[in-house]
This record gives sequence, structure tokens and C-alpha cells, in this order.
Amino acid sequence: MKKTGRGLCVAVLLCCVAPWALAQSRTGTIEGEDGYYFTNDRDRNPTQGGFVSYEADVQEGTDVFIGPNAVILGSSSIQGRARIYGNAVVKDAEVIDRAKVYGDARVIGNVFVSGEAKIYGNAYVHTNEDDELSVSGQAKIYGDAEVTGNVEILDKAKIAGNAVVRGDAVVGGTAIVRGETVVETGEVFEGTLETDATPPEITLQCAWFPEHIEVSVRASEPLEALNVGGQDVLTEAARGPWQVRVTRGSGQVSVVARDASGNEVQLPLPQEPGWTPGEAQLAVSREREVPFACTSAGLELVLVPAGSFTMGSPPDESGRGSAEVQHRVSLSRSVYLARTEVTQGAFEALMGFNPASNKNLALPVESVTWYDAIAFCNALSLRDGLEPAYSLQNLRKNGESISSADVTFHGLDSEGYRLPTEAEWEYACRAGTTAARYGDLDSVAWHAGNSGSSTHAVGLKAANAWGLYDMLGNVWEWCWDGHADYAGDAVDPLGAGPGASHRVYRGGSWNGGARNCRSANRYWYEPGYRYSLLGFRPARSCP
Repeated sequence: MKKTGRGLCVAVLLCCVAPWALAQSRTGTIEGEDGYYFTNDRDRNPTQGGFVSYEADVQEGTDVFIGPNAVILGSSSIQGRARIYGNAVVKDAEVIDRAKVYGDARVIGNVFVSGEAKIYGNAYVHTNEDDELSVSGQAKIYGDAEVTGNVEILDKAKIAGNAVVRGDAVVGGTAIVRGETVVETGEVFEGTLETDATPPEITLQCAWFPEHIEVSVRASEPLEALNVGGQDVLTEAARGPWQVRVTRGSGQVSVVARDASGNEVQLPLPQEPGWTPGEAQLAVSREREVPFACTSAGLELVLVPAGSFTMGSPPDESGRGSAEVQHRVSLSRSVYLARTEVTQGAFEALMGFNPASNKNLALPVESVTWYDAIAFCNALSLRDGLEPAYSLQNLRKNGESISSADVTFHGLDSEGYRLPTEAEWEYACRAGTTAARYGDLDSVAWHAGNSGSSTHAVGLKAANAWGLYDMLGNVWEWCWDGHADYAGDAVDPLGAGPGASHRVYRGGSWNGGARNCRSANRYWYEPGYRYSLLGFRPARSCP
């Protein structure tokens, strides 16, 4: 364990960061400490960072990131490619390498965080005066966990839930400590220590129509039984989603879910719109790894692995367009892609307005310009403490939507959210398939033949093999690329250059037929275009 020579007994900190600014010279006082507001400047897009005390040692240059609401106090040292963001507080501690502290986590005292370790959620990591504490490797401390004392957390260990690790304990290897477990002495390098399981979430998403309600139910753990309005709807998809259509006017409807241990929960399903999707919890007894990330805006992100595929369509595919010439494409980076199209609820919560023509928070946002989608990606990056993938200058608006702007893309290695490239989109849509669609048209897509001339709640049709919903139908989706004819076999193609007059969108919509709802189908239009058929989903290069 590294000895840092610091040891202060520190009380829990409650702090507020001053409003947004862009000057590192700006000063302030938090918890009685004088300091400045850090500027994150990667030679491209300076942004206001969080409060840093004058006593702290924060590496200048292009690598350290301090999010706008983070607070660095005392004699802390932040070096390497460390990331401190969210509402995190670091005091008298050292964070280096590619370590991250975020969420509402607090790291206080003689604590050394290194490697690719992550401390997040409501985790509280702290020391007493004579203690030294180390978190290293790919270790994770999260949830409401507390770690204190002469403790080492290393390798791929996980400390979660309401677990407490203290004293002279060492937790490493693949060990998991969670629930209400307390570890005070000895070494733990394998297995799961658990006294009270971390509960999963049951999430309902609803869309209201004149005669019925469409309900999507998801669970973060396997269920044994699920009943919606008297209908037993459990399928082999143990965690969902399950889709149910409930007739309106039938009185109070309930969703009843039961896990394998017999724990049961009942949720009321309201008959009127405007309800925020509800959550309830069930107790479970075993851990399951969640195969997706999640943004602060609640968007689930599915990992799309790097790989190669044949882009375009064969000459004999029904509905084929002349711009779909087949060629081989290799994608060298894995990416995260939103599991569903961005909903109106997510867009409005982040951007402060809702441009959709068919308004309902559970429906996909539409009537967004390409520039609006770019701005959303940047706003989501900043909210999650990531460097934005784009710079926007000379914005011009029509109402609240952006009608034109000068956009600079900082490349596929950018850490922030972005629009998928056209090649990434088609590769993710296909999910290893080579046919016109990844499934039966009516099963996977809302289109002119089954939509009732309207958008529908996201995630109600069958997903593709990689867990992505509505890649075909519902709304078209903006991509990054400027339109150009395919140039032949390529690696990580980006389409036409930044001056392109038209941007590509993909996937078909509720108003289109089978020809539009194909994996290879391409359309393009001016980036300032708004239409009730057109939305988007964000991506992010895998860190």
C-alpha cells in the first residue's frame, strides 16, 4: 500500500458547487477552504470543472477530468487520467492512473485510489488518523458501501450494497462483498459474502391510447411469475421486457410480480397519462451481472462488439435501393449503443423542451433536427462527467430547436456520447444477421401496416440478438454521416466530410412500409430538417 503521509479525521461533507463558469482563475470558498474552479481543457473544448482547493495538487494538462459538480478539498492529489465527476467529494486523498470517483461517492483521508478502480454511487471510503487505505486494480466500491481502516481492496473485488469493510481486512481476487455483510479482519479473495441480497428493480413503461394502454415490464432479476391485469405474461425472457396491451376503462389494473424466492410485489397501473414510470423492489438471493451500462438520464446502453460485416444489400433483396451496394466494413472499436430510441421523457428532462408532435413521455422523441441530437449527446456527456464528442459554434435556432450550427467531431476515440456512424448503426441493427431484417417485420417493427398511424412506446417489439429495440420502425434515426455513395471496402468509415449538405438517417418508421424497414435501407436529408417520423439514439465508444 502506498504511504501518502496524510491523515486527517474528517466529517461528512455536504457541499454545493457554484454556478457554471469557464475561467480557471475564478475563485471561491467551500467548507472553509479557498480554491478555484478547474478548467478541463483537452486542446479542443474548454469546460468548467469543479472546485479545487489551493492546497490540492491537481495535474494540469489534458488528462485529468474534474466534473462541474465535483469537489476536491484539502491536500488531495489527482493525477494521470483520473476522473472525478458527478457530486463526488475527494478530500486529502490521492487518485491516479485511470481511476474514477463519481456519483455521490466520498473519498476522504489517507486513501490511495489507482489503476482502473472505481468508487461510485453513495460509497463512503475514509480513514482515521493513523490508517492507510488502498483501492487498486479493477476493484469497485459502490451502492451504500463503506470502507474504512487499514484496508486493501484490489484486483476485481466488488464491495456493494450496504456492506462494510474495515479494520485490517484485504479483499481481492474475484471476491464480492455485499448486502449487510461486515468484514473486519483476514483476507477474502473468492466467493460471495452476502447476508441480505441487493434487490432488483421492476420497471413499468406505459403509453396511453384512446382504447388501450401498452405496458412494457422489465426486471433486473429473473422472475417466476408475472401477471398484468389478470394476464399471465411470463415468457422465457426471464428479465423481460414483457409487452402487454391492457384495455382502458376496465377499472383498476395491477401488475403482480413474484421472484424465485416467493417474494411478491403489486404495482397499480394508472388509467390516465402523465404517470412517471414506477419502480418496485423484490428481494433475491443471487447476483446477476447486468449486460449493459446506464447513463445518468436513465438510458440503457448495450455493448456492441467490434467486428466486420457485409454492409449494403444483395441485388435480389426486395425493396433494395441503388445506394445499397454491398461492401465489407470493419469496425475496430466496440461501442455502447442505446437500447432504445431516446424517449420524450429523457429528452425533455435533459434539454428542457419537448419538440415531439405526438406528445407522451414514454414515446420516442421525434421532430428533432440532426443538430438537436448532437446537442443532446453533448449535454448527456457533460451530465455524466465526460468530455463532449462535439464542439458546436454559431448556433442558429428556430424556436427551441437548432436549425444550423458549425459542428466539429472530435473523432471516434472521444469519450463522450455521440451519434452512431452509419456503419455502426447497420452493424448493430443486423446483430450478426444477413437477411433484410433481424426478424419478422410485424414482430420487430412498428410500420404502416400495424402502427395505427402513430409512434408507440419504445421497447414493445422484439429485440434483435444484441438486445436492441426498435432498430427498425417506430421512428427513423439520425446517424453522424454526411451522405455519400459507398466508397468500397472500409475500416471505420465516417461518410462525407463535415461540409456535407445532407445527413443520413436509418431504420424506417411507423409511417413506412416493408421497403423502408430493412437493415440496409438508407435515407438522407438536410440536418436542420424536423419531421414527426425522425428521432435518434446515442452511442459511445467503449472506454
